[in-house]
Amino acid sequence: MPIFYGVDPSEVRNQKRKFGEAFAKQKAKSVTKAELWRKALVDASNIAGWEPKHVANGNESKVIEEIVDTILDRLCPLSSNVDEDLVGMTTRVLDLK
Repeated sequence: MPIFYGVDPSEVRNQKRKFGEAFAKQKAKSVTKAELWRKALVDASNIAGWEPKHVANGNESKVIEEIVDTILDRLCPLSSNVDEDLVGMTTRVLDLK
């Protein structure tokens, strides 16, 4: 899930501005490495990602909260099936949720 913080996805995709400058420097060092990074960034910019300026009216703390909640939901979906033999776990799972 790419997060385009302070940058437009098209700048990443087309390596404009700071990205273009960085690639010019990297290309001088290693053309192969620069091309690998270029392809990876193009691929990432084509994935629907987060643009904080378009989420929660640009409120940074709300954007971060939304991103974290989404990632947690995807990585650690919590089931409500708690083993009843584990004393105190139901409350802890509810707190965690």
